This record gives sequence, C-alpha cells and structure tokens, in this order.
Amino acid sequence: MKTIAAVAMLWACVSASPLAIAQQSPFVPAGVSASADATQAELDALLAPIALYPDSLLSQVLAASTYPLEVVALQRWLERNPNIPDASLEQALAAQPWDESVKALAQFRPVVAMMNGELDWMQRLGNA
Repeated sequence: MKTIAAVAMLWACVSASPLAIAQQSPFVPAGVSASADATQAELDALLAPIALYPDSLLSQVLAASTYPLEVVALQRWLERNPNIPDASLEQALAAQPWDESVKALAQFRPVVAMMNGELDWMQRLGNA
C-alpha cells in the first residue's frame, strides 16, 4: 500500500511541471507518445517496472535515477568487484564519490544491472 502512496506522491509532484518523455524504450508501451506534459498513462508506463518494489528500494531507485552516470559507474564497479561480501560492501563503497542513493543500490545488483541496461528509461525516470 505504501508503494501506491509513493507512486501517487510522485505523480502529484510531476503533474504540475512539464515532463519530456524521450524516445521509446522496451519499458514504455508502443502507444505512449512523447509530449511536453506527461499524462497519467505515460507516468504509469514509466513507473510500471518498479511499481511493486518495496518502498525503501523504490525511493532509492527514484533518487538514484537522477544520477544516471553514477549508476553506470556503479554497475561497472560491481562487475570489477564481484566477490566483495555484502558485509564489506558498505565499507568498500565509502571511497566512491557517488550519491548515497546510488551506493544504496549496490546491494541490489539485479536492479543496478536493469537500470544500467535501460539508460533511456532511467533518464526519463530521473527527469520525472
């Protein structure tokens, strides 16, 4: 239920401002058009891939999406350091200059990989 509230809050924040939805992505259905003002359908399509995430993860994904280059750097760093145990991960990340929301995603490697693989979607999410 909190996830629905978070999505509703995001919609309330972006409904008052323009939202540029760039080119199409596998995450956005073919019927969704690019426009200066996001419709409810466009926002629903944009948030659909993460709508069922737990609230704590959802908030980190939304915040980290505003730092797409740092998410890409995190993915590359995770690929170079695959054997760091979860217990040591926070300490290893402390030396990195990334935003805390990006660092928090390190324990969710599949989410980081998904965001890295969907750069257009991540940028649109961050802009929203």
